Amino acid sequence: MKLELVKKYEPDNIDSHWGCVVLNEETTVSLVRAKDSGNYSLLFFTPEAMRLLQIDCLDTFSETYMNDNPVLFSKNGGFGIIKNQNELFFYHSIDSNPEKIEIENKKLFQQVLPPKPRLRYPNPISNNDVLPVCFQHTFFEGNSSRYVAFLNLNMEKHKAQWESWTNLDEKNFPFHRQGSFEDPPVIDSVMLINDDVYVFTSGDSTSVNKWGMRYYGIVKTTKQGKVIDTLLDSGNLHMIDQKKRGVNGVFSSSQKYVILTPVFQSDEWKGKQKLFSVETKGLIDIEFPRGFGKYPRIIQHSGKYFWVYLWDTRHFAICQEK
Repeated sequence: MKLELVKKYEPDNIDSHWGCVVLNEETTVSLVRAKDSGNYSLLFFTPEAMRLLQIDCLDTFSETYMNDNPVLFSKNGGFGIIKNQNELFFYHSIDSNPEKIEIENKKLFQQVLPPKPRLRYPNPISNNDVLPVCFQHTFFEGNSSRYVAFLNLNMEKHKAQWESWTNLDEKNFPFHRQGSFEDPPVIDSVMLINDDVYVFTSGDSTSVNKWGMRYYGIVKTTKQGKVIDTLLDSGNLHMIDQKKRGVNGVFSSSQKYVILTPVFQSDEWKGKQKLFSVETKGLIDIEFPRGFGKYPRIIQHSGKYFWVYLWDTRHFAICQEK
């Protein structure tokens, strides 16, 4: 797939990018962090304009194993941020003030989520009122999410409630090696289509930079974590040769693609992204326009547009297929 540039934006004072969701086929909102203050902001992009929105509902950035990461999501043309297991903030439009909604965590007088869950960044993708939210709940998981919780949103009644949570059964992954703490497979990104849960997993390793991934894959599961179909299976990467390999994956808001990003530049992928088509189960090579730097990254897709983050310059671009 060859992409051509529609518009490039050069915002100032951007240190890092922490997620992007689609409001409509021409508008995305990104959660970014400022260089100087560490504060979060929201950046809106369309083919015509860019807009920065300061937000006060989140604390100053602090990325540790013990802290929640804010989770950005979109719904019915609005968008929201899940701050932690207890509360979220929802913007009904770009110009509205955020509505604070308490999240109920009880079912039949029992807590739904395990003690002290820590939410993680992947943006939940869903075609209904339930959001699949990644989290971790033991210190030994490092900074990787290995569990997914299902959050039911009723915006008409201004209510939110945790329904259940699950993880992937490692028995469905023949190359999974249980560690001392018997951790289930890592869950990088989740998409919920009706009652089917699509998961990208990057295997069992918490030391990817040192050892590389053992395996990665895309599976379709039930809400109880039972695998019912395997869409992509890397096989045992450690059995190929001595090179370190690994790929991370994020589902697009269009529900058409998994955006695959290699961890290393020394393997067959050469640091270049690919798209995985959920419909055809095929890999698609990407050719970016010239002048996008060394490692441009697609961060979102909807309709005819692809939104791209330029790591070298911390700039953004909107592209379409040529």
